[in-house]
Amino acid sequence: MATLTWNPGINSYSPYVKLYVTQKSQSISGNYTILEYSLKLYRPRQVYSSASKSYNIKINGTTVKSGSTTIGGSGTKTIASGTTKVYHNSNGTKKNVAISFYQEVSITWSGVATGNASKSGTMDLTTIPRYAKITSLYANNIRGTQFKINYATDKTIDNVDYSLNGGSWQDTHNSSNYFYITGLKPGTRYTVKIRVRSKDSGLWTTSGTITITTVGLSTSNEPDFDTDGNLTINISRKSTSMYHDLYLYFWHDEQRWEEIARISNVTTKGIFNFTSTQLNEIYNGRVQSNKSNTRLKIVSKWGSNGTVQGTTYEYGELTIVNANPSIDGVTYKDTDTNVQAILNNDQLILRNKSYLEVTAGTASSQKGATLKSYKLSIGGNEYSIATSGTSETGKKIYWGPLDQSSNQTAVLTVIDSRGNKASRSFTIQVINYYEPEPVNYSADRLNNYEESSYINAELRRSVVNINGNDINELYIRYSVESGSTTSATGNNSHKNGIWQHVDLNEFIGDHPNDKSFSVYLEIKDKFSNWLTITMELPEGIALLSFLKDKIKVGVPFENLAIGKSHEGNYELEVGGNIEASKNMVVREHIYIGDNINPSKIYFRFPDGNIGFESTQNYDNCVQMYDWGGNGVIWKYQKNTNRFYITKNLTVSYGCDLQDRLNINGYIGSPVHINRTTNRTLDLINATPSSNDVWNSKYNSNLLIENYNNALSFIVGGTSNDRIAMIQVGHSAEHYAQHLGELRLNPLGGRVKCGDDVYVTGNMSAQSITDRTPFFIGDALSEIVNIKSDQKGSLDHNTLPDFVRKRIKIKKSEVTGEIAPRINFTRFEELGIKISEEDLGNEVVEEEARDIGGMISLLTVAIQQLNNITKQQQKEINRLMEVI
Repeated sequence: MATLTWNPGINSYSPYVKLYVTQKSQSISGNYTILEYSLKLYRPRQVYSSASKSYNIKINGTTVKSGSTTIGGSGTKTIASGTTKVYHNSNGTKKNVAISFYQEVSITWSGVATGNASKSGTMDLTTIPRYAKITSLYANNIRGTQFKINYATDKTIDNVDYSLNGGSWQDTHNSSNYFYITGLKPGTRYTVKIRVRSKDSGLWTTSGTITITTVGLSTSNEPDFDTDGNLTINISRKSTSMYHDLYLYFWHDEQRWEEIARISNVTTKGIFNFTSTQLNEIYNGRVQSNKSNTRLKIVSKWGSNGTVQGTTYEYGELTIVNANPSIDGVTYKDTDTNVQAILNNDQLILRNKSYLEVTAGTASSQKGATLKSYKLSIGGNEYSIATSGTSETGKKIYWGPLDQSSNQTAVLTVIDSRGNKASRSFTIQVINYYEPEPVNYSADRLNNYEESSYINAELRRSVVNINGNDINELYIRYSVESGSTTSATGNNSHKNGIWQHVDLNEFIGDHPNDKSFSVYLEIKDKFSNWLTITMELPEGIALLSFLKDKIKVGVPFENLAIGKSHEGNYELEVGGNIEASKNMVVREHIYIGDNINPSKIYFRFPDGNIGFESTQNYDNCVQMYDWGGNGVIWKYQKNTNRFYITKNLTVSYGCDLQDRLNINGYIGSPVHINRTTNRTLDLINATPSSNDVWNSKYNSNLLIENYNNALSFIVGGTSNDRIAMIQVGHSAEHYAQHLGELRLNPLGGRVKCGDDVYVTGNMSAQSITDRTPFFIGDALSEIVNIKSDQKGSLDHNTLPDFVRKRIKIKKSEVTGEIAPRINFTRFEELGIKISEEDLGNEVVEEEARDIGGMISLLTVAIQQLNNITKQQQKEINRLMEVI
């Protein structure tokens, strides 16, 4: 019982309030207590008050009664009473149950304000009997096929069950503090737990697990040994009357157990001393590996000639040792007869010219193995060649040309069928060498005009140093057009590392200066073939030509020939570039080509910049025109301040566009932007004049190539979402079945996305790589819980948390609607605001499945199934062996 009292303490006859809480009854089966409560007002003297006063009573955190009452009068008044149910903990306890009350009083007593009555406290409830406690649990009388389980409890029980090795509960049909478990196997480890039922509460109490091993057959150490020693078996027997026959096996390459040896009537120790015959049986039966599984069969008998009690097995591993193959030497030589005709030393290997041949000495395998291959390693490169048999002499490995610049330490390794190796290292003498090549060359006329002609060239060849002498030599010859070949001689100039530079200034004859000629220069050294270098001897160009009615500057000679000197109407003809160190003023027209008479224009160079300026204000005040039929190529329209290009535009170094670039393409001429520098391309609007463009990149509407690291497109700003849309095929929806393909990096390279990728249709890939963390847990239990929903689809709510994923996407992507085609710029110019709802861009969340995570989950599940299968197979094997 608990009592809470409130008293204002003004004087001895002040009114006060009490709450009484008592245990009325308890339910063992329901595990709860019925509490009875009563809130009473005590008035030693008359209380004058007619006002309604509120109250409430709380027990175990719940308001069990509330309302209002009057407090006027004298004597004891029960304000409220009743019962409430309080549930106990699973063990029957219930401590510190909170109780409290509140009663509004708020009067003046003997001139002093009483305030309101409130009080809180706790009470402990009587523990309800719940479970019987198991005070002891142990096993004795352990035999080969049964043992006795003993137990004790702190209260009366009416039933006992047991579980063997985690299996289902078995009823013992008694409660006499012990029982037997029978039908067991010898030498077997068992786990046992019991549960007892309390007679008064009917509740079960489960014990912990105890482990019992039945009296078993004899065992031994694992049969591990290597072939250079013996094998000692130590027997652990359960009775001194036990004798044993031992059988030793190894796992043969033919996938079967092969018996090696046996020993009879062993008590506690047996030693296998292997004979050469037994070892050869191992060697010849295990030629593919140095390791083999072993099995020891132990047959237990009662007495030396007694009854067999049973058979046990122990498993181990044998190792074949000291079985590496051998190789007694290695040689090499250059087999290229052309090179050796010059070097006369087959131990010298000329880089990329000599043909290297390596010859192994005698190689032999050991202990039943066979030779498998040779591996030659030179300069980080390897070459392997197969072989066979148990012994071989003079195996040749043809390496071929050796691309190394200095002496190399080579290693020849012979490998046998077990993977054992033997190696020999040797040094290869390498002479660095490159074929001769030109550094620079030209065919020139005397004074750039005369008929006398020369070849001017700087050539180089490799220095091939043998015993301090350079034995190499450069050979030179030339021919003009289809004429005969003539030898030439150069002069050694300077050396640079391995290179000997050779200068050539060779007179090649007088050739008419009114046309050009093809000149062929050929070079080789002692080790190379002829290398042909093609040059052009240009026509003669006179510095100044004074003709009857004009002067020509730098015009090719052929244009000064008879019959051509008076062509054209120009007083000055320049055959090359014009450079003016100061201003060049044209008083009249500037003519470009023939028969062109544009509006007056002049060139000016303010602050080093080049500009075009017109004296007129016509619509098309500056333009370039092609009289060959292509019309206007480009024009500048001053009144609109726009520059138009109607034909191809090639930008070699970059283009900064402050406004937009509108290009109307046509078949075979794409918009081709070749970016080689870091420039900004703000807006491209590329419109083809025909849809019939296919296949080649030169038929693309928009072709953007970049030779730096990256090319970026940024669509929209920061105010709201933007969409960068690429549509392949016809823009009309009723042509949707004719949509083509969008190919990203068809020739290779990565396509990288910085955020999620949402595909509304099917996605096909040759391979998909994920970087999902590995799943840790019981995958099989998780997979069992996965179900489908009422629509026949996967119920994502049943997926494990590891593979569940929520993604944010546009509503139009979920519904399959096609996003509207909207020209944002045009609407912004008209002052129209486009909302996300208009675009179908409202963001929604969708439940999804992480495929990478699912693969990790399935991987773990398969591993679990594999472990279960192995355990089951192991138990099957054990049962078969016992049988």
